[in-house]
Amino acid sequence: MIVSGGRNGSLFFQSLLDGHPQILQLPGIFQLDDFLNALEECEENSAGELFVQMYPEFFDSRRNTRDRMGQLGKDKDQYFSVSPTKFKRKLEDLLGDKRDHKSVVYALHYAYSFCSGNNQASGKRVLMVHIHHAVRLEKICSTLDYSVIFMERDPLPSLQSEIEGWIDFRKENIGAYQWPVLLKRKIFEPSVVKGLAKVSYTIRLEDLHSDHEELVNLICLKIGVDYDASLGESTFMGLAWWGDAISKKYLNGINPNFQNKFDATKFFSWEIKLYEGWMRGRLDKYRYQERASPEALKPDWLVFLPSKYELLILKNLVKHLLTGAWTQKRGAAKQLIYSYKAIKRKAEIYFGLGRSCGAPDLLIPNNL
Repeated sequence: MIVSGGRNGSLFFQSLLDGHPQILQLPGIFQLDDFLNALEECEENSAGELFVQMYPEFFDSRRNTRDRMGQLGKDKDQYFSVSPTKFKRKLEDLLGDKRDHKSVVYALHYAYSFCSGNNQASGKRVLMVHIHHAVRLEKICSTLDYSVIFMERDPLPSLQSEIEGWIDFRKENIGAYQWPVLLKRKIFEPSVVKGLAKVSYTIRLEDLHSDHEELVNLICLKIGVDYDASLGESTFMGLAWWGDAISKKYLNGINPNFQNKFDATKFFSWEIKLYEGWMRGRLDKYRYQERASPEALKPDWLVFLPSKYELLILKNLVKHLLTGAWTQKRGAAKQLIYSYKAIKRKAEIYFGLGRSCGAPDLLIPNNL
């Protein structure tokens, strides 16, 4: 399973695995728990019919505009498609009457690979599922045997990248209550992985760029596949991938000069001290810079104060409510009404502190 803390390069990492002859995966995020839940509740549709309904973007990649799966290839004008009819027929042949989770997951991936034409199913050693959110492991932890690769990135630049990316991407549709949702995930995601996975490893996005060959060799060793030159190419279904639309810029491949961007002025000083205080052990373990001194820690209850980003979001919502078009006014009013949820999310953070299960061990380049 691939899990990410948000804007940590998990889809980029998956794109590097795309052409590996021994790795089997779907071309993008697969919310496996949602699918298994729906399958258990569905009596009429077959597994194949349900999968096609829930994930149409896997059969016509142009449907996935957020991840730019319709702008693939050298000239950003290509996409991939897979026949739903052929897929459902192959899946039925592979599954028969079996409905247990393990059989369903394997059959889905083999049927899709068989029908895709670009990534044949033979010779595979590892099945990789980009589940993205750690909480999705709760549904499958008792029925599937798996390990987890957790994608990490310097937490504060990652948090800033995520909130600014969503503000820009969703425009007026982001609410103030979503900030503590992102913050909670940023703080607790590695701990959730550690608690739900028997085996878990962390790889840093920074290392994936700066020490690429050494790191992917180490990853191959850990998951039991051979090194392949395709691990240096960012593709989906063999076509060059240029990053998702949230990133705005078109990005492709390894960037040895990758650097995190962090603007401290977008945070109150007490925020930096508070958040880094909560993540200090993780920052040390994962070798990240600390921007606030241990002596400057603030009390945990400050989390209930509005952050700078929350104030910015509220300002934009009020602006849309007063001067926006009708759809903006309606959306802003809805988000303002739901702002009370921010207190609930912050309470979850406050009462969740001190219950950490730790974090997965870091896979360090040049440490084979």
